[in-house]
Amino acid sequence: MGGTCETKPLASALADAGFHVLVSTATGVKLDIGKHCNITRRSGHLNAKALVRLIAVKCIQLVIDATHPYAVAAHNQIQEAASAAGVPLLRYDRPDAVLDKNLRKNVITAKDHAGAARKAFAFGLPVLLTTGSTHLKPYTHLAKARKIPLAVRVLNHQASIIACISAGILRKNIITGRGPFSCTATRKHIRVIKAGVMVTKDSGLEGGLAEKIRAAALEGCKVVLISRPPSDRKASCKTVQKLVDAVIGELR
Repeated sequence: MGGTCETKPLASALADAGFHVLVSTATGVKLDIGKHCNITRRSGHLNAKALVRLIAVKCIQLVIDATHPYAVAAHNQIQEAASAAGVPLLRYDRPDAVLDKNLRKNVITAKDHAGAARKAFAFGLPVLLTTGSTHLKPYTHLAKARKIPLAVRVLNHQASIIACISAGILRKNIITGRGPFSCTATRKHIRVIKAGVMVTKDSGLEGGLAEKIRAAALEGCKVVLISRPPSDRKASCKTVQKLVDAVIGELR
């Protein structure tokens, strides 16, 4: 279960180890999954029941949850499905980013989206939201109430764009693309509405967090960072090699 920037290295390493790998993603957005003949892909949202059926139809022997660190609903559904299907479940858990002290000075932390929205709009400055299209309400509510410009950066996917427009975000303030983004790209996006605050998640170094915070610092933009949801880190693998070793241990 993938869709992040680690999908290709994880799938490729497992294929190189001799396993047949089916990469499942919630959307059909273009994604590099590697060119190994043992790797195939399917796309489309799966709830727990649908995933159980997929496991049965494809004779899947093991499930790997390599979805985004903040995809709590997906994590729960994957765990439920693996348990119901009676197959082992492993999780790849991207390490937290360790940031330079100078970069940390520009960061304000928040526990959730509601808290992040309150902190972001407290400055009275235009806000750039880089957390996707699934938690827009707290931000659009405050943007409208306080008449503060809001721009969002989301996947170039029709559902994401529709969600933004439905939430009342101006089309010119919807930035599309697939991360991780470079420092230069993020600086350009900050300038779309001359954002004074950027809201983001701890996407780890692989997710481009350092580049986001560096870009914000160079543009004189504050950063509100949403902390990761709690997870059982003892049951996860934090490197590609550890994940491959764990799969070998389960299946061989």
